[in-house]
Amino acid sequence: WLGDPSSRPSDLQLGDQVELKAKGDDGVLRARQVDLDSDEIQQLLESGRQASKLAISLEGRLSFVLHDDLALKSLRFGDALIEEADHADDGDDALARLETDFILMAQALSDDVTRLLEWLGGETQREPTAQQDT
Repeated sequence: WLGDPSSRPSDLQLGDQVELKAKGDDGVLRARQVDLDSDEIQQLLESGRQASKLAISLEGRLSFVLHDDLALKSLRFGDALIEEADHADDGDDALARLETDFILMAQALSDDVTRLLEWLGGETQREPTAQQDT
């Protein structure tokens, strides 16, 4: 997605931070508050560096940093999702508000992780092992 913007899903937007690693021990380049579609970033990718961390936003509902081990860090729920929770507010009941917030945010996270996995090729199906319980 970083090196080929045309392959990027339409509801995925790049954030403004990336970590690029060179093959071997040639170091790590960390960039924040930069245009990830810039010529400079493209040149670094063409020179063989690979993204090990990439800031992503999905439809403005959820943003995070995707790591090369598929860990999602720095999760932030977007304004649209927070406004949706505000509209579902049942008044002054703090527990009801907490439950509503949790349900909306858990559902958004589940939906977005499912889409992300699809875009990355899906989950690998493992062959059953021939181990016997003893």
